Amino acid sequence: YYLENVLKIKAALLEKEDFPHVVLFDFWDKATRGLIKTEIRRLSFSYDKKPMFHSYRSSLLPLSLQRILLSSKVIEFITTILGRGIKIDKARIYSFVQRDYTLLNDSYKEERGTDILFEFTEEWDLASGGQTTYVDGTGEALKLPVQPNMLAIVRRQKNMQRFVKYVNYHAGERERLFVLVRTLE
Repeated sequence: YYLENVLKIKAALLEKEDFPHVVLFDFWDKATRGLIKTEIRRLSFSYDKKPMFHSYRSSLLPLSLQRILLSSKVIEFITTILGRGIKIDKARIYSFVQRDYTLLNDSYKEERGTDILFEFTEEWDLASGGQTTYVDGTGEALKLPVQPNMLAIVRRQKNMQRFVKYVNYHAGERERLFVLVRTLE
């Protein structure tokens, strides 16, 4: 469906001036999604906590997942939407559980570029927190939904920053899992 409508998706991205983004639901077919979930279960995550910056577990994106998530077909689709090529700066898979977060901090500024977020979280209650949020310093914000099998493409503009809201006790034992591919202009 999305391949057939790539130009409509590109137009939707271009019409959003403040927070240029598109969110695509049910992105992967059932078989591919099952393969991705199997690969994710095999991963070993490292815990990283710097209280003034973040608390989460993450892993480099292994080659097995890169072959799927960043295949030539997917990259072609994304570059068509963006109207230009991309230069991948960083690709990681993140796990957020109760008490995890990222903070905005003046000592870290995002460069212009594009965030490509593949969401693999199952059954997430928004009361749990954990949403990826973009702010631009004017008080405006873009909160991405937390839905399984979702792809979000967000163009980071000047003064735009990203954070993941604190995951509170409503999360219980649930885990938020997503891949964030960061590109530079």
